[in-house]
Amino acid sequence: MDIFDGKFLDGCSVDVDPPFDGPVSQAAIAAWRQRFPDATLTEPLWGDHLMAMHEIASSLIVKDVADGGTTYANRFWGTRIVTAFGFDATRKSLADYYDPLHVDQLHQLYELTFAERRPVKIGGNATFFEGREFVEFESAQLPIFAPDGRPAHVLVSYDFFRG
Repeated sequence: MDIFDGKFLDGCSVDVDPPFDGPVSQAAIAAWRQRFPDATLTEPLWGDHLMAMHEIASSLIVKDVADGGTTYANRFWGTRIVTAFGFDATRKSLADYYDPLHVDQLHQLYELTFAERRPVKIGGNATFFEGREFVEFESAQLPIFAPDGRPAHVLVSYDFFRG
């Protein structure tokens, strides 16, 4: 069931804990379940976590909850993401590369992801980035909480498909 009824990021679908088709999403979810029991970060050693996922790291984004939870900043933006979307958003916040409507939608998505504590799937075409309408994708949003229970990060994986 599409949570946003086709109105998310220019027509992408959003589903909570559905089957994932892409091998990157499947691998990211398996690694997330193994490395983050109960979706909780027990060691703040992102280098170690990413090295454990080195086979898919180029298709991952790590977003930090920033400014007291009012925005998200990219700690890591994989090279396949750069190629697919045409830019590198490492160390950038959502407002640096999305318009206000899409920033608001993404905040709602990440709030949902943290509330559900399980994978959230986005699927569709990247019409939200000009000139990238041809990029078909599946993405897993995976919540990671700090040891004290506060939302800390969103691990995002992308599978890209040819139309």
